[in-house]
Amino acid sequence: DILDSLRTHASQVRQFPELHEDLRQFCMLLAEQTIGVEQQYVEYKTERGLVDYTDLETLLLDLLHHPELAARLQQDFQLVLVDEFQDTNPLQLGIFQRLRELSERNRWVGDPKQAIYGFRDTDPELVDGIWNSIPQSNRHTLGRNFRSQRGLVQLTGALFAPIFGEEANQTPQKPAAERGVERWLFSSKNQPGDSLSLACGVAQLHREGIRFGDILILERTNRQLQDTVSALESLGIPCLLESPGLLQTREAAVILAGLRLVADRSDSLAAATVLHLQSDPDEATPEWISERIRDVQQQEDAKAAAAAGERPDFRMPWQDDPRFAALEAVDCSLLSPTAVVRQVVEALDLPALIHQWGAVARRASGIDSLLQHANEYEQQMLSDGQAATLSGLILYLEQLAEAGEDLRYPPLGHNAVTLMTYHGAKGLEWPVVILSGLNSDRDADVWKPIVSGGGTAEGSPLQGRILRSWTWPFGRTDGPFGSQRTGSELETDALASPEGQHQTQRQEEENLRLLYVGATRAKHKLVFAHREGKYAWLEKLHTIDEVLNPNLSEGEHPLAAIETSYVIRHLKAEMADDCRIAEEVAAKWIAAGRPAQRTVTQRRFHSPSDVHEAAGHAVFHLEELPGHCIPVAWPANEQLSAFGDAVHSYMAAIPSLRECDDERRAQIAESCLSAYDMTGCLSPPLLVAAGARFEEWVREKFPGATWHTEMAAAAPRAAGGHWNGILDLLLELPDGRVVIIDHKSAPISRDACAAKAATFTDQLAAYREIVTAHGLEVDSLWIHFPVPGVLARSAN
Repeated sequence: DILDSLRTHASQVRQFPELHEDLRQFCMLLAEQTIGVEQQYVEYKTERGLVDYTDLETLLLDLLHHPELAARLQQDFQLVLVDEFQDTNPLQLGIFQRLRELSERNRWVGDPKQAIYGFRDTDPELVDGIWNSIPQSNRHTLGRNFRSQRGLVQLTGALFAPIFGEEANQTPQKPAAERGVERWLFSSKNQPGDSLSLACGVAQLHREGIRFGDILILERTNRQLQDTVSALESLGIPCLLESPGLLQTREAAVILAGLRLVADRSDSLAAATVLHLQSDPDEATPEWISERIRDVQQQEDAKAAAAAGERPDFRMPWQDDPRFAALEAVDCSLLSPTAVVRQVVEALDLPALIHQWGAVARRASGIDSLLQHANEYEQQMLSDGQAATLSGLILYLEQLAEAGEDLRYPPLGHNAVTLMTYHGAKGLEWPVVILSGLNSDRDADVWKPIVSGGGTAEGSPLQGRILRSWTWPFGRTDGPFGSQRTGSELETDALASPEGQHQTQRQEEENLRLLYVGATRAKHKLVFAHREGKYAWLEKLHTIDEVLNPNLSEGEHPLAAIETSYVIRHLKAEMADDCRIAEEVAAKWIAAGRPAQRTVTQRRFHSPSDVHEAAGHAVFHLEELPGHCIPVAWPANEQLSAFGDAVHSYMAAIPSLRECDDERRAQIAESCLSAYDMTGCLSPPLLVAAGARFEEWVREKFPGATWHTEMAAAAPRAAGGHWNGILDLLLELPDGRVVIIDHKSAPISRDACAAKAATFTDQLAAYREIVTAHGLEVDSLWIHFPVPGVLARSAN
């Protein structure tokens, strides 16, 4: 009683002038800021030459009213087809109306009973207005049902015809089947109990011979789906759900770590992750930790030795460890990112690992999802005109996880229960569909912006559209699912207003259409699952209890005028122990055990320069160039490759330097050396001299030859796969034959050139195979040693 005065005083709050003034001011400021943000957004796009999806629609609508374009369209197109017309938003409707005026013939296909995307700004009233404006003689109903068995088609008509009219009655094209409709009644008191009871029903279906992969469960929200997943997994039932969190799963984490190792073998964290996820979870201290500690200590000792003047020996994490041999064999330089993912899966022996980890179908789904994301990344790079790389894929996956978009997709074909929302299931079909969340009954949200009206002007559906946005002034309760604070009765009065009643009616009509979509996904069996007496959404079908009496006894019953039988099940959470699925059932998805010997897969691309060195018994004939060996301050062994690249780059430039004097050539040589940090190893004038004597030899040996330097060389490989490499120099002779010359910047003397050239026999043979595959005749094959000034010709 002591609060009565406060209640009396607070009940007048809605009449306070100050509150009304605050709301007016707030709405005014909100409108101004919204317009300002929109202007900045337009300026941002304009400055960068960008458009968003809505721009594409509005710009197209404007263009369609351009006389010249309209005339061209009338000439070019005689037929306009529109599918899924019921999902049209107002802008698209304006576009279709304009195309309808321009085209001789139009075909619009849609089902108003499946208009369920109000949250995407579709307006069923506007669409219906256009639809109903079409003369009845031009409207045709496709009344045959090719999806569902006869009994389900009849059931759908009996339940929805009182709401949607005669169009809900269709002519079935498939024969009837028994036990086609079920009603599951839960004896539970909360959502977890409902979910566990539902899982028990799924287990019973499975024991009656229905595959898990033939079952689809529909819920209203993703949050409810998560509860259902937990219940199914607690009974050992494999299930698949499209939801974020892929990279938090063990299978995706180990693949991502494997990709990082392929991209950077020195990534110790990735290496440790791979070993950790492959280790025995029962070990108190995994052995890999001890191994790493010992290795780090050895590196610290090496650093100390280096400080004392000894040469340090850098080691990769777990260097020469056979557990990483398969990953080290993956060549990301020649494979697409998606192909690298596939090879990493094989290198980690993921099929055997996920069998050991359990939940095989769900983990296999995770691998498939990661491959799908990799493919989406490649497609995105292709559309953007950019290169798809392994490092780019790793960054892309990390960004997906950060944005909560690393989805686990539910693939088709796996023997696991699929879970989706009613909206997500539109357009799909399953043998068995379970409708859950049937007690959902929320008031319309009149406190979010809504656009309505329009459609009154002929051919201009957007004319007369208005935006309404009401502001809720009293805040919300705390928590992630906070609701509006009660006590003012404003929410009740708002719903009772003409606008609130109109929006409530729109929401109820869309909810009924959503229920229709769910009920028409089933091919063989449809299940209505709900708590006893709690099915407010399902009760919107006024004939539901008349057609499917929930008060009948448990078991199978006949249905009047419907050619299938009706099954009632009473389910409760306490049945869980009896409904648990044995582990071996789920494990049958994939064979157990590792193969006795890993299959050696053939690489797709092979580089001639990577061919293993020959035994060195091939015969080569030497020709020495004028002058002596060029003096070189040879770099360390790990820098010899960079030295070779510097020399190769100058040799490749020779044909373009013919009009240059020695000074200019020396400048080019210096640029080649400095680009690879080889300045000081070789004098630029000496490199110019080496190039000049080689150029003179070519001119005398092959007069009139055309030089082709750094030529891409690709062709099928006789032993399998494809060659993919670079020819240092291809000389095209006047008679059409070709000469192949490969530069080798080895630190050797002239006496050693013959033996060294013999080690490149297989590489030259690869070049011959490539060139011959393109229909060219090879005159001769040579190895050029610029430093000693020797040409070695293969006698093969």
